[in-house]
Amino acid sequence: MKKPFFKRKVVLLGIVLLVIMIAVVASAANNPSTISGTNKSPGTSQNKAMKISYTVVNLGDASQWDPSIAPGSAFLVVNMTIHNQGYDTFSVNPFYFKAVVDNVAYSYSTYSYKLGDEGYTRLGVASVLDGGTITGALAFEVPQGYSQVSMQYQGLRTYSIDWIRA
Repeated sequence: MKKPFFKRKVVLLGIVLLVIMIAVVASAANNPSTISGTNKSPGTSQNKAMKISYTVVNLGDASQWDPSIAPGSAFLVVNMTIHNQGYDTFSVNPFYFKAVVDNVAYSYSTYSYKLGDEGYTRLGVASVLDGGTITGALAFEVPQGYSQVSMQYQGLRTYSIDWIRA
């Protein structure tokens, strides 16, 4: 005697669901990244760092270098060496760097484009790959008579940066 059509459908549906569940469990067991959400080994992010060493040179009264600038400003030239240790890429753009002078952040000056005339290599736009190094300088127009200078990076991504003032 044949089973009713309804019972055969339920048994077939049960078998299909069982096969799907077994396939999902087997797939997850063969792909641990699906379970943990990451396939990086612990601690790798702690090994990443950007090392930026820099020197600051005061060129003095900015108006002697650029007559369109009113007296009372100084040009600081910040020469940087940027070394990528562990990130896939580090975006370099003059707009991302600020000179922090007496707790005020200053953007780079367009005088940076004339730094070649003073013997410096201007820092341009670049992507520094893991293990790569780039060197360049930027000029900042700041008030004369400042007492402290530090640097800041405000790019599109957050990096662990070790600033080393030489």
